[in-house]
Amino acid sequence: MRAYFKIYPVLIFIIAVFISAGKLYSQNSDAAKFVNSGLESEKNGNYEEAVFYYSMAVETDPNYADAYFNRGSVYCKMKNISGALGDYNKSIQLNPKHAESYLKRGLIYLNAKNYKNAIGDFSKVIDLSPAMTEAYYNRGFAHLMQNEVDAAIDDYSKAIELDPLKPDAYLYRGNLYMQINEYKKAIDDLSKAIENNPSSGELYKARGIAYFKLKDCGNVFSDLDRAIEFDKNNSELYMMKGLCAAEQKDFSAAVINFDKAIELNSNCDECYYNRGRAFTELNNYEAALLDYGKAIDLNPNNEKTYNNRG
Repeated sequence: MRAYFKIYPVLIFIIAVFISAGKLYSQNSDAAKFVNSGLESEKNGNYEEAVFYYSMAVETDPNYADAYFNRGSVYCKMKNISGALGDYNKSIQLNPKHAESYLKRGLIYLNAKNYKNAIGDFSKVIDLSPAMTEAYYNRGFAHLMQNEVDAAIDDYSKAIELDPLKPDAYLYRGNLYMQINEYKKAIDDLSKAIENNPSSGELYKARGIAYFKLKDCGNVFSDLDRAIEFDKNNSELYMMKGLCAAEQKDFSAAVINFDKAIELNSNCDECYYNRGRAFTELNNYEAALLDYGKAIDLNPNNEKTYNNRG
């Protein structure tokens, strides 16, 4: 949080509330004392006590914008979202140039899936503080939720420019590139995300899917095997390995992977369908017919299964 004040040629008028070295001050010494006590209580995890002190501060000095902001932040920690929203609104009313208040209110809107208002608040943050990475990152997510792909990519790109070590931004932008079939760009982003966070199975899975789209089965196997190390019960991973094995004409390996996928998810009609195709290539028609029958039982509307069985 920062001080907001104007310097005039003759007189210097300092706004009654400003922040210095993590402490809040007001021209009303009692209000300042209450806020400092609130900060200490909040630091120690005593949230109800912190709310009491911040409430005393605003009662003593009703124009104390940062006291409302701090109480709103504590309300957020206490899951009192309506209380937090009210305090952020008041903080913004008293200090319309306080970027953090818009950011915190935007996050409330984002969590409530009110993406239009969230985008408005994050845009205001960017107007006031253009180097605030979180504003671009969260606005990008709001755009993503509204399927505004280009706007989301632009925001994630700016977030990455400001903070190159933010793996989630690479992940989301990489997934957006996949939506528009830019698989090589997706792989570049996901590789960067893995470089920053090599212990994320989700990142290996996402990059494996991108390689899968390019039919680069060697890298698919490598990434999906790494993803399986983190998530051994994910049937989708084995299904993709089976599809790649089939793409390479290794139908025996395909069957083994489809077996595992079905073991983990016995309601996967696509697993039965694709294993049936692999059995067909292996001339095991009896097993193929059983799999096609099971796939039809699970999904009677899949015409390709009927066609293959016929």
